[in-house]
Amino acid sequence: EEQPQENLSQPESLKSYCNGLSYNEAENHSLENINHIYVQILDNRGWNLNLMSAYIDNGKIIDVKYKKKYDAEIKFTYKNNTECTFSSRVRINGDWVDHIKQLQNGQLISSLDIELIEGNVQNITKFKLFLPETRLSDNEIFVTTMMEQLGFLTPKTQKVYVNLNGNTSPFLFQEKIVKEMIENNLYRENAILEFNEQEIWKNRLNFKSAEDVAQSLNYAKINNLNWA
Repeated sequence: EEQPQENLSQPESLKSYCNGLSYNEAENHSLENINHIYVQILDNRGWNLNLMSAYIDNGKIIDVKYKKKYDAEIKFTYKNNTECTFSSRVRINGDWVDHIKQLQNGQLISSLDIELIEGNVQNITKFKLFLPETRLSDNEIFVTTMMEQLGFLTPKTQKVYVNLNGNTSPFLFQEKIVKEMIENNLYRENAILEFNEQEIWKNRLNFKSAEDVAQSLNYAKINNLNWA
């Protein structure tokens, strides 16, 4: 945990929250009160070389070889001027290359898949930071909110500002669909089945219509193998 500045008081609820021990008392540290997220990838040079390689690759799809995991520090700052820092593992997220974009200053940023190695944010240890355009921006927030109101289990989703290695840009924070999400909704962990897109993405560019995709043979995969 990063030490607070001397001119800031740190209540016990925040200390517990940052250590991942208490959540009920951390009302001022909900997702809605996040001010900024700072992502500092420790091997900045290696990350940028890998990101550039994925961006200039000939294909329209991000090859799995570019989805290497990198050590990073993630800092959440809140509207009451407090902050929490966690060790994490980060990789490029997304299938299409629209998950990587070039900023006006020439720097590249991408959607991120993040796993906190220690601690959690409101019981969340795994989440994604999407470039907004890859999810039609606020439409994703509207749809997840609507599905939640209809009684479906939905991942927590909101717009946040992220500083990635010095470059600030809006992202969509979305909780990953893992066992913690089920438990946060007061259900016991059970099988999480996901459509297996591996063969789809291998053959996607050869498909000529939506019917070709629909008629291709595919399977479901179970995400939470430890439960199985």
